[in-house]
Amino acid sequence: MAKDLLIPVKQFQRKPGFFKGDDFRASQVTSKRMKHEQGYELQIESDRIVLVSCSAAGAYYGRQTLNALRDRYGDKIPCCLIKDKPDFDRRGVYLDCSRGKVPELATLKKLIEQLAQWKVNELQLYVENVFAFVKHPSVHAGFDPYSAGDLLEIQEHCRKHFIDFVPSLTSFGHFERILSLPEYAHLGEKPGHWGYPGGTTLCPGDRGSIKLVSELYDEFLPLFDSVHFNACCDETYELGKGRSKRRADKHGKGLVYLDFVKKLHRLSQKHGKRTHIWSDIILNYPECVDQVPKDIVMLNWDYEPPGLRMRESQRFVDAELNWIACPGTSAWGGHTPRLENSFINIRKFAAAARRYKAEGILNTDWGDFGHRNVLGTSLPGLAYGAAHAWHGRGVDDAGFMKNFCREQFGESAAAAHRYMEKASKVQTLVGEKVPYYSLMSAMNPQRSALQHIPPRSPLYLPDPVRKDWIADADIAGCRKAIALLNKIDVPKGGKTRSAQLMLKEWELAGQLDKIACQRILLADQLRAGKSISKTEKTYLAKDLADCSKAFEKLWMARNRRSRLDDNLRLFGNLIAELG
Repeated sequence: MAKDLLIPVKQFQRKPGFFKGDDFRASQVTSKRMKHEQGYELQIESDRIVLVSCSAAGAYYGRQTLNALRDRYGDKIPCCLIKDKPDFDRRGVYLDCSRGKVPELATLKKLIEQLAQWKVNELQLYVENVFAFVKHPSVHAGFDPYSAGDLLEIQEHCRKHFIDFVPSLTSFGHFERILSLPEYAHLGEKPGHWGYPGGTTLCPGDRGSIKLVSELYDEFLPLFDSVHFNACCDETYELGKGRSKRRADKHGKGLVYLDFVKKLHRLSQKHGKRTHIWSDIILNYPECVDQVPKDIVMLNWDYEPPGLRMRESQRFVDAELNWIACPGTSAWGGHTPRLENSFINIRKFAAAARRYKAEGILNTDWGDFGHRNVLGTSLPGLAYGAAHAWHGRGVDDAGFMKNFCREQFGESAAAAHRYMEKASKVQTLVGEKVPYYSLMSAMNPQRSALQHIPPRSPLYLPDPVRKDWIADADIAGCRKAIALLNKIDVPKGGKTRSAQLMLKEWELAGQLDKIACQRILLADQLRAGKSISKTEKTYLAKDLADCSKAFEKLWMARNRRSRLDDNLRLFGNLIAELG
């Protein structure tokens, strides 16, 4: 029976009989014998339900388990004794809201409630420029940013559900959106890098860089009650290649990087925050790991099953640094996700986190280059990450998607499970990320699918990424993918409006993948010197127009408009190419 629960429990002892009462509210007992603050004991007998914990958080998680039992068994809950506590005290989700999509507050509140049911207790929103800075108002121009009041409202809702709302703000790399503005471009390490006016990375030696970040922190950080703060500092691509080259050549890029991180660390300390940074750059310079301030938490991210950075976690243990394992949903860079990749990645990283004594797990969900991936395709990966963060060894890996679909879709569960399992194999057939990025490539390589997309747009592709993705596609795989998608129907239904919306998002994702494969096949004809019939062009143009309308509707169902028009312009360019 314990395997029937999406989020597993540590100890489950089945007892004879079933609960026969009509009041499913548990009698709550506070007891010091419960040592773990988030742990609980749930006693279900024929005539009563007793929930024992030492804190409000433990009681909350006990109620989530009771709710899950009711959802699974209805009014006939088996008598049992459950003793439970989490593998990790910190079980987080990291949500990108800076690559085009800015979720509505209602969307975030519903997501917070869902995550809390899965016993997630931390939420971070990735912010590059989608906060309404008063002192730097141009930073968010062209986006629909969160106000200070919005963040306080999100924080209050998190508090009700025992979720720590942790601030995250880009502070070094991934500054291209801000550096694209004329008033900030001079602060870039290498302006013009990859076609971005100011490049992507702040110049660490420019006093104006730390001054700007300090002013951003002064407005942003005081809004958050959390003691933690994610300063990011990942992927500083051009560090040591531009204005800091002379210093980097003399002292080493690692020390130049670490010196700026230490300045950020002092700024966050001023606000009473415990600094976290992504660990990819510091791992490139292992000689610097021991010099990282001991109260900085390393966020070690790795999104593929081989886990190259995952294996480097021992370095943090040796350096006496706290660290957090950061796997991912594998839902970005695709319309349909790579579920198998995500599940293996999460499972392996959770095991490494237990082995190397990580402080927690932070499951990431990104929206690279326009954020065409929809939230619904990320939810299975977020649920799977939550399960492994709570009790990894107890997860029913083989039956997880079946349980997920049963929880979300009720009578439509079996059909939803079939669709999701099959649709998530498209990238395996066609090529990793190919369907997503091929929609950003013209069928005729002499043309551009990204006309009128400015560098400030999240949809803009920099030089290292901009290539002919259509040429990389597996042609035979495209035919198989189309046949696969033609054979499966998206079910209707779902227990809640959110679940119904999820199915519509999966349907759109499948349609976009199908269109991507059709474009690849037509492009293959065109490039082989064969013509494309008017009928084929007409049908494809209609499919694109229909998808564009559905895309706009589903975007607006969860998000502010923000950079939606960039994606609609892309669809328009693809339709115009068929003209």
